[in-house]
Amino acid sequence: MASLIEDLITTLEEEKQCYNRLLTIGQSKTEIIIKGDISALNELTKEEQQMASRVLRIDKIREEIINDIALVTNKNIDELTINNLAVLLAKQEKEHNHLNNLRDNIREVVESLQVINDRNKVLLKESLEYIDFTMNAVQSESYMTNSNYEAQGNIYNSQDARRFFDAKQ
Repeated sequence: MASLIEDLITTLEEEKQCYNRLLTIGQSKTEIIIKGDISALNELTKEEQQMASRVLRIDKIREEIINDIALVTNKNIDELTINNLAVLLAKQEKEHNHLNNLRDNIREVVESLQVINDRNKVLLKESLEYIDFTMNAVQSESYMTNSNYEAQGNIYNSQDARRFFDAKQ
């Protein structure tokens, strides 16, 4: 069982590092969204997706370790949370404290990550609304200035020829 606990702690450490990197990426994304640097945002999003995939792989490994611990301890897998494992390891002070610290650190990072992701979501939404507003303003400006009279006195409107794109599609 000791090796399983060591494997679990190693896996949780790696998961914590991934979440910390995702937090750093999220903070960088905030600055990039504010600057409006689309190419940098694309690159950071690719790195974020790779890190999220890595977290999923680590999470599967953690679940396998928890399954093995459940078999060894003859406990229900649904009951084997980090809190309950820490209680089981109360006599092994080092592992007990390490699991509690990891749990607290991961929870803190994930909560911070959620706040930053929510902020980035709002910033992106505002940016898209601004772009939509700007495009509508350009199109209405184009409509207002494109009405010209032909030689016969008829109104010539070249709006359809100058439209950038159909925003309704």
